[in-house]
Amino acid sequence: IIGVALKEPPRREAPSIDYLGATLLVATTTTLVLIFDRRTHQIIGANMKIALALLLVGCFAALIIHESKTKSPFVNLSLFRIRRFSFSVVSLLIIAMCYSLIGFLMPFYLQNILHFSPTHMGWILIANSVVIVLVAPIAGWLSDRMGSRLLCTEVFKLLVELIQVLKVPVHRCVADVRR
Repeated sequence: IIGVALKEPPRREAPSIDYLGATLLVATTTTLVLIFDRRTHQIIGANMKIALALLLVGCFAALIIHESKTKSPFVNLSLFRIRRFSFSVVSLLIIAMCYSLIGFLMPFYLQNILHFSPTHMGWILIANSVVIVLVAPIAGWLSDRMGSRLLCTEVFKLLVELIQVLKVPVHRCVADVRR
């Protein structure tokens, strides 16, 4: 009995790291960023935009082909067959883009359009982070109790209602653009 208890379990072979897949992912992402970067177009010329687009398509195709055939992929493509996972990734992408755009454009709007001081701008911009820090533990607790799907749906409905109730005033320069 002691011999059976002390017997070592069979060792599994450690999965190897997919360096080619990681390199293709970095190349695809870098090429995508270079396509949208104005300085890149100034340096290499606007005519090279087509070459960058072809490079992006080639890197992405190579990434998909390689990752679908490798034993230990860097990006597990089979996860995208799960509808909930795919929608979660797309919603995370949209949320990240919105946060990035707001984070980039808001200081210009506050300073150049509304003529706020840097201190006033700082207080406005830090408010979002403070709210996230205060609400995150409560949201985590509620998510554990209710589940994330119901919680996200209810919070989204609450946000839509708050936007309707608050009816945030429109600045005059935005109102002029609407006409």
